[in-house]
Amino acid sequence: MDHGYYVYIDEAGDDGIGKPRDIGQPGQSHWLVLSALIVSAENDMHLPAWRDEITARMPRKGNRGVDRSIHFADMNHDQRVWACTVVAGKPVGVVSVLSNKKMLIGHRKEDLFRQKNHLYRYLLRYIMERVTWSCKQRDLREARPCRPAKIIFSRRGGMDYDGFSEYMRHLKALQQKNGSHFPFFWEYLDIEAIEVLEHKKRAGLQLADVAASAFHRAVEPNAFGQYETRYAEVLRSRVIKRRGSCLNAGVKPVPPLIEMVLDDAQRRFFESWGATEAPV
Repeated sequence: MDHGYYVYIDEAGDDGIGKPRDIGQPGQSHWLVLSALIVSAENDMHLPAWRDEITARMPRKGNRGVDRSIHFADMNHDQRVWACTVVAGKPVGVVSVLSNKKMLIGHRKEDLFRQKNHLYRYLLRYIMERVTWSCKQRDLREARPCRPAKIIFSRRGGMDYDGFSEYMRHLKALQQKNGSHFPFFWEYLDIEAIEVLEHKKRAGLQLADVAASAFHRAVEPNAFGQYETRYAEVLRSRVIKRRGSCLNAGVKPVPPLIEMVLDDAQRRFFESWGATEAPV
């Protein structure tokens, strides 16, 4: 099957529930963020060059000539801003789902979320809804026929990817029966072509890591209990919008924002995505 889009998915944080770390201490993250980087088939070939734009401004390491991969966690602040600036200047779409895991303790589905890989898969539903909607909107604007998307995951330890296609078929049956609050266009998802690769194997996965890490650092308290929102702000122009708003489109809080207990800084961050002058 010919693909019109390539979607690279990575995460920041972990999916453990029950023992969130104290500020400045090791332990489970407070948030799990999944991000998708959407690129057209025409531009997919340019991803290595875009990645190299980032590395070109960084000090060379001994093995850089062999391994040109990048990882957000290894960068300093200025390098992270630069990485986000490069991504923001490219024709890509960004979707991020941000799960406040503390709010899942006591949730009616807590027992399910504690099961291995369940929270990750649950959040992927929101990613796929928004990815398929975004791809369809572009094809409509350009008067193109349906061009399905190929999904590429960054491999994570302990994740069972073999059953993911079956999970998506199950989800498709449920949503066709019960509907969805956000449009899901299954014809834009090639369930049979899902691929899982090591982070360093595809530049698209490394740029998806930039997006996931940028949004994670905007809501996850650092060792001093502070947040760094600048990285996500730099990416704002690439975040997908629906009806003029990024909130609940390219920036999806889970559970819904109205159900979250947030501090003032976190709430301001989410509310800043609620309006934009850019069209859908």
